[in-house]
Amino acid sequence: MPPRDDGFARDEPGSRALFVLDLDDLKIVNDTFGHLAGDALIRTAATRISRAMVPDVTFRLSSGKSAVIVQASDALADLEAAAGSILGELEAPAVCEGHSVVPRGTIGGAVLGPSEATTVSVNEAADFALYHAQETGRGGFVRY
Repeated sequence: MPPRDDGFARDEPGSRALFVLDLDDLKIVNDTFGHLAGDALIRTAATRISRAMVPDVTFRLSSGKSAVIVQASDALADLEAAAGSILGELEAPAVCEGHSVVPRGTIGGAVLGPSEATTVSVNEAADFALYHAQETGRGGFVRY
């Protein structure tokens, strides 16, 4: 059976990118202050990520992992700056169930291109970049 056309395949290379962001130290917040504080941290981070990336779409993937479909031309033109705006939004302290927590995140990103031409391949590349960023120093951005 041929692979299904998933939408990204119809787009021009460079017309979209994907950021995958993981909240650093979410497990520590959960273990130290409880899961309600961790949930509050996730909600706060989601609001801040969405605010930084308007008009692009932000969504939650799993526990502390979120993604952004980057389509805005200014963000596509400078992915480093776009990721920096997310990280900048996260760095202000947040009150989570009465505890002050400074959210931090690590971001991996990939651009739709000839070798990453489907949703699956862009997602895999962004995940690979995220893992590399986490291994080399949390709190930053790596582009695939």
